Amino acid sequence: MKDFNLKDALAGKPVITRDGRPVEISSHNPLSKSGRVLIGWVDNEPYTWLINGCNTMNDTESDGDLFMAPSERKEWVVRVSDTCVLGPYKTSAEAYDAIIRVGMPGTIHEITIHE
Repeated sequence: MKDFNLKDALAGKPVITRDGRPVEISSHNPLSKSGRVLIGWVDNEPYTWLINGCNTMNDTESDGDLFMAPSERKEWVVRVSDTCVLGPYKTSAEAYDAIIRVGMPGTIHEITIHE
């Protein structure tokens, strides 16, 4: 799982709990006296978190701790032989251009990158 990032979360990037539930961040109050600076919703229930995304005040892990949701994107690679793969490329057109540049026959393959 990707560590919680307050800046990205406040910018609207998807957030999940440790156990994979989606989170809707509703409010951020850096002046909170309790230390719980984030307010949000999980399964239609209100939750609060510390600035680092922890759900508890001590160092114990909680199913409610925050993480950035995994993302995925498509890229393309070019296979020119059994031992040579070029790329990744952001578009299939870039992959096709790579085949032209190397001047060798090759095949283009779409791959999915999970982060």
